[in-house]
Amino acid sequence: MKYLFISFLVFLSFLIGNFIAKYTKDEIKTGKRYFLLLEKILFGIFILFLGIQAGFPGILGGILGIILAFFFPNPVIYLGIGLAFSSGSLFLSSMVFLYGLVYGSLQHLGKKILPFFLFFMIPSVAVFVFPLTSYAPFFLGFSAGALGFIFVKENGKARKRP
Repeated sequence: MKYLFISFLVFLSFLIGNFIAKYTKDEIKTGKRYFLLLEKILFGIFILFLGIQAGFPGILGGILGIILAFFFPNPVIYLGIGLAFSSGSLFLSSMVFLYGLVYGSLQHLGKKILPFFLFFMIPSVAVFVFPLTSYAPFFLGFSAGALGFIFVKENGKARKRP
């Protein structure tokens, strides 16, 4: 039950970020490059931490995550999976909370909030209802692989090729 509450609190960061963006449009425009940099740093830390936690058993999950992220490149799904299987890690929860503030500020979620909520909370509910914790390294690797693919894909777009 504690993990559901943590996941819900972390999801609120997306809403708070969206709320902040709605009322501080000028500040978001002037600081957009810093928000993007912070988003990349937090995303990278999250991927690194998940990869370390997953270890060797998470390699198969990472490969599957890369394949699935090619078709479903929404990072919120994989953030929810990583958070659900991290056993309530305070560091990881804090990183996702900060990332949610930045992501919500930059993306202007609007009517996409309900699908984001479902994508983010379903893994936590699944871990609560079903005894899936023995598969945690697989799912942590899955999340790290998918997020790593999204990270590389997004940063590859941003570069200007000569």
